[in-house]
Amino acid sequence: PRFNIVGRLVLGRECVFNQVQTRVLISVTAIDAILEIGDGCFINDGALICAAKKVSIGKYCKIGTDVLISDTNFHQIQEDDSMQPREVAIGSNVWICARAVILPGVTIGAHSLIGAGAVVTQSMPQKVLAAGSPAKIIRTIECRDDWIRR
Repeated sequence: PRFNIVGRLVLGRECVFNQVQTRVLISVTAIDAILEIGDGCFINDGALICAAKKVSIGKYCKIGTDVLISDTNFHQIQEDDSMQPREVAIGSNVWICARAVILPGVTIGAHSLIGAGAVVTQSMPQKVLAAGSPAKIIRTIECRDDWIRR
């Protein structure tokens, strides 16, 4: 992957970055920012993960092709915006499908699945399938707490 690290990157053991067609970009943009990626994560082609404050990704997560995860909007939306980054937290064993977007301030609970092309604007609990734009919960996922998605 291409790394742009100003702050701190904590990379777990046995992470895989798949780059068959498009390079993965990992960016930590501020001196006090941190990006944590847990053990056994798989990050696919073209994923962009940007931390201006803090992004944490749990163990055994699957990040699909062209997924965007960012804790900052990069620019103001309106004149009085503070532009403060808002932490993103992704639980363990989460699958984020192709071209999904995870926006600043979002938490995704363990074992959840985010559908292809979803735009996640609000936090999602554990063990749910969420899809759409904006993403909404479609159904719950039944699994043991110690289950690891293969």
